[in-house]
Amino acid sequence: YNNYSSSPWPPFGVPAMHCLPRGTRLAEGSGAWFKQYGQLPEPVRVIADNSDRDLVTGRAFLKGFGAAVDNNTFVVNPRPFNGVVSLACPEVSSADVCAAIQEQLSAHPMPEPHFSELLAKLYSTLGEGAAG
Repeated sequence: YNNYSSSPWPPFGVPAMHCLPRGTRLAEGSGAWFKQYGQLPEPVRVIADNSDRDLVTGRAFLKGFGAAVDNNTFVVNPRPFNGVVSLACPEVSSADVCAAIQEQLSAHPMPEPHFSELLAKLYSTLGEGAAG
């Protein structure tokens, strides 16, 4: 990951593409947040590729959301981004996605100017690398 930052990252202490215990807790907390505030249409489904990190975080998100982790809610697809529409999730138009994002931003606006200050600090810390 050092090609994404202006300084070398410290060792993670887990194999590459694995989730740290803190990351698992964060994913579970995200699921709980989305349950309370995200207004996600239910049932919620997670599609994950077969990397360990994605499997762990997908299951943790569902747990935090309060959803069962079973064949209906958790789908493993080794190529989830190959352009094929998954039967596990309904297709949503670009206009609907844009409208949902706008509705969410209107309901939960960015806390300015603090947000922009933090984002500038993040850009300064990360520098330029593979992500641009």
